[in-house]
Amino acid sequence: MARRAKVVANADGEDRRETGYYSTPSFVAEFLAHKVLGYRPNARTVLDPCVGKGELAAPFLRMGIGVTGVDIVDRGAGGCTRFVAGDFLELAAPASEGSLFDERPELWQTDIIIANPPYNCHETDYIRTHKCHLIATFGKSSALNMYSLFVRAIINVARPGCLIALVVHDSFLTAVGHKDLRRHLFASCTLLNLHLCPTTLLADQGADVRTCLMILEKGRRSGVMVEVSNRPASVAEFCEVLRSADFERRCLNEITLSGEPDNDDAEISQKGCTSG
Repeated sequence: MARRAKVVANADGEDRRETGYYSTPSFVAEFLAHKVLGYRPNARTVLDPCVGKGELAAPFLRMGIGVTGVDIVDRGAGGCTRFVAGDFLELAAPASEGSLFDERPELWQTDIIIANPPYNCHETDYIRTHKCHLIATFGKSSALNMYSLFVRAIINVARPGCLIALVVHDSFLTAVGHKDLRRHLFASCTLLNLHLCPTTLLADQGADVRTCLMILEKGRRSGVMVEVSNRPASVAEFCEVLRSADFERRCLNEITLSGEPDNDDAEISQKGCTSG
């Protein structure tokens, strides 16, 4: 007997498993905005390459900070300063592929990039249809799913010093297939924050996914302490962890397992690390 395809419909009747769109809880959006503006208090421009309804953009817009939102579908974009209708993965393709980022510098000359990339896998029609092109553009491992494609593209287009705040599926932290993405991330960026989310964070939207919050700075800096928190049992506990900033501060080598046998896994270590 054939297996019936599972459909998770949103309020607009779209299949979440195909679009990969899940809205960002407001307390998460507020936390990320607070953190990145703490690092960059003079930031004036923000890019959200998969803006959806603009949940991540909302805190910045309330503070009068300009937000450019990019998405294939205009869902309202939360009143963004500028909305660009288009496929971010095509816009972010390398110059040899005719990147619109070369023609529209306002898209990449930004202080902050925020994103909650689509949560769908290699079975989505988009990847099946564009697989050869995506592998040639972003590498074989990036085409495992949509979120890893977005993470790779975001890192590629960010200018030096740009802050990147992500709500993202956390399988790339340890999955062997994402080894190249991890190496690219650590070679291109400085990790500032890594917070594992409860498995129920998006449960009210029908999503059974393990996610994390991550803040990166484009460019490598040594000696930077990383703020980390382990996976809490509930959304309420997570809210309190973020509200109280109940984080540990670790050296990067304390939260990564470096070397070929470990495939450069990134994991939250239980071992403490003191700054010196």
